[in-house]
Amino acid sequence: TSGIDNPYDRAKAIELFLRNHIVYDLEVGVAPEDRDIVDYVVFENRRGYCEHYATSMTVMLRTLGIPAKTVVGYYPGDWDEEANGYIYRQQQAHAWTEAFFPEYGWIRFEPTASQPESTLDGAAAADVSDEIPTPTPELETVAPEPPVATPDLGDDSAAPIADVVPETPDEDEDGPGWPLPLGAGVLAVAALASGVWWVATRSPALDPGALFGAMVRWGRFAGIRGNPSETPREYARQLGYRYPDLAGDAHDIVDVYEDHQYGGRAPERTRLERAGDAIRQMQRALIRRFVRFGR
Repeated sequence: TSGIDNPYDRAKAIELFLRNHIVYDLEVGVAPEDRDIVDYVVFENRRGYCEHYATSMTVMLRTLGIPAKTVVGYYPGDWDEEANGYIYRQQQAHAWTEAFFPEYGWIRFEPTASQPESTLDGAAAADVSDEIPTPTPELETVAPEPPVATPDLGDDSAAPIADVVPETPDEDEDGPGWPLPLGAGVLAVAALASGVWWVATRSPALDPGALFGAMVRWGRFAGIRGNPSETPREYARQLGYRYPDLAGDAHDIVDVYEDHQYGGRAPERTRLERAGDAIRQMQRALIRRFVRFGR
């Protein structure tokens, strides 16, 4: 932005820089723990998706004293004649940057290279460039939207796998008294195995909420507790990171849950059955891990 006098043209210069120098990449990994995310994206990795572009532009604008915020929502959906409305899907989720200009309010910018560049009509763009002085107001504090919390689906005090494996009592070197601890241990293992078998053979009803609830309970069983600020899809992604072979199953379950919970429509029977198969595969896989860990 060196040599550019007004804040609107500075914002456009930053937008253009990010669009031209950051490669759009949905598979980009996370930044190293010792790196600031914006520094890492702009100066080192130079790859990212919409959240990386928007966050980078927001921070860069703020360093110039231009009030800016990152906004998340959806880019335009497709018109559906049958529904007589626009259809918005998960893949249309998007993030962008908005900058505040006195007398004009918040103006949207599109730094993400995969989307069309933001535009104002010729007269409006000229007005904004010519009339806006360099602003000096403090950054506006924007109240955050309430998070979409993962529903409370039961007791979250379930212990992770490591906590439910019984400890093997130390053998008494002197001999007397060992049959009682050994017998108690055998009974404990038998009771634990019976409980695990009973849980593993239960199949949740083919209902989106029941299937998602079962996935969360099994995730907690595997030590993935989640937190109230996570969406269902974020919880499934966390489960998939920990157990990559379960990632597809977790997303099959979340797909039908999102359609039912947020789309207001009943999933097709075939998708429900696939989600039911997914939860059973998840149960078997986690039980096998539990047994191996117990050994």
